[in-house]
Amino acid sequence: MQLKYIKLYSKIKRTYKAIYKFAKPLGISSTALYSKLNGNTPWKQSEMELCCTLLGIDKNEIGEYFFSGEVQ
Repeated sequence: MQLKYIKLYSKIKRTYKAIYKFAKPLGISSTALYSKLNGNTPWKQSEMELCCTLLGIDKNEIGEYFFSGEVQ
């Protein structure tokens, strides 16, 4: 599996221990979450904001988890 959002994936694993445990409060299936983490499906702004809330990510750090490594 080639993850595009490796820092986000690592934070999810540290906080929730399993992807499916995070997908449920996010309101999506674990398959949909893996698709987003692989970069196959885009993140909605509301999903990014909810991720930050659920994972305790400060809004000022959102770029580190969702936009690092992307061409701007």
